[in-house]
Amino acid sequence: MEVDDLSLYRTKFSAAEDELLRKTVQKFGPRKWNSIAKHIPGRTARQCRDRFQNYLSPDLINGPWTQEEDQLLIQKVNEFGPCWSKINKFFVGRSPNNIKNRYNTHLIKIKNQTKKHQKKLVTKVQPVETHEGTEFHAEDVLTSKIWDEINTQDFFSPNFELLWFE
Repeated sequence: MEVDDLSLYRTKFSAAEDELLRKTVQKFGPRKWNSIAKHIPGRTARQCRDRFQNYLSPDLINGPWTQEEDQLLIQKVNEFGPCWSKINKFFVGRSPNNIKNRYNTHLIKIKNQTKKHQKKLVTKVQPVETHEGTEFHAEDVLTSKIWDEINTQDFFSPNFELLWFE
């Protein structure tokens, strides 16, 4: 069956399409995407493959992330950068797409919130007079040290307190 022009627009898979895709993958196996797509009206081989591999595969874990998984993800992003297919090898049952989405939607927010929190703390520090009579601006020292820590690859190191939000 040919894919018509309407299918070029991105539309969500329906529950019926998901079920048909599962059954068709069972029949043909999870590699023959051109054959599978012929049985899923209006869907390309790539759409079928992506949907199955990222959301429908029985091997996937689609449940909530644990704090341990988040810490491992942060560690691996620090190690490899945003190379999701490399990082995926450390996560049994999580798709590269799921891993990327977790990092980009959840962990980046935590990092930004922590930066804002640290900035607020630094601005509340008052100057202190030293024994030589000059003002010592702790804010200058703290700002430098905190921003050095925040802007390093080790931002989420075990020594740096991670604010956990669900």
